[in-house]
Amino acid sequence: MLLIETLRGFAAGTHTNEQVVRALIEHDGWLAPAELFATRKPDGQLEATVPGGLTVFSPDRNLPPGRLLVFSALEYTAHAVAQGAHLGAYANGLKGVDLFGAIDTAPYQRLNVNPNAPTNETFFLGADAFGLVKLWASAVALERVLATVRQFLLPSMAEALQRFPAYQALIDASSGNVITLKDQGNRAVVFTAPDCGSAFLAKLPEAARASTKLVTVAGDRLFPFLVDQKVGGAVFNAVGPGPTSQLPLEHCQTVAQVARR
Repeated sequence: MLLIETLRGFAAGTHTNEQVVRALIEHDGWLAPAELFATRKPDGQLEATVPGGLTVFSPDRNLPPGRLLVFSALEYTAHAVAQGAHLGAYANGLKGVDLFGAIDTAPYQRLNVNPNAPTNETFFLGADAFGLVKLWASAVALERVLATVRQFLLPSMAEALQRFPAYQALIDASSGNVITLKDQGNRAVVFTAPDCGSAFLAKLPEAARASTKLVTVAGDRLFPFLVDQKVGGAVFNAVGPGPTSQLPLEHCQTVAQVARR
């Protein structure tokens, strides 16, 4: 779903906060201050390694302290500039996973999306949400890795799968065994992000929901657990909204071996 459509839907009350967060992170083409990607060298000087290109809007900056102003497209910067903003140097063409994976509470207390644009095309995040949004960025990046898995699992893919800290697995509340989909090779039901787990639970009969629960587990524990459970692999995000993908048992075993090193 396109980002601006989602923001408009959120303003109209037809879309949820989770839908907005996913849309923000899945969107590519962001502009953000170049300093967001700066690192301090041994001599104390800042050096920016910008993932995209660079646009210099002005030689100076006059932005509100503690505010991180980001724009979903170049056209949205015009609204801020028209209100007298001196934006300085901005990275452009950024992927959402890179932008939202880089945000930190220091020195920012608030992130504003498309400031000064029409209200229904804007959004903001307080610093208390930055950690969760960074985790969502990791989840979307992981979904993109899963989408590229084919017959062979590259070592870099296995490392990425075992490093992810917040899978959700659906388990039987009484036994603790993982729930599997019998019609999909007895593969375990796993999710990469909370919206995917919620979407699956919403489709279960009430009795089934009452007998199951979602548990959050890191990759270094999940894959050894799945192997020990003797499942046929894993199905990720079986009903969306994140992309659905499957991992056969042999790939789960490979990731488990990485986790057990």
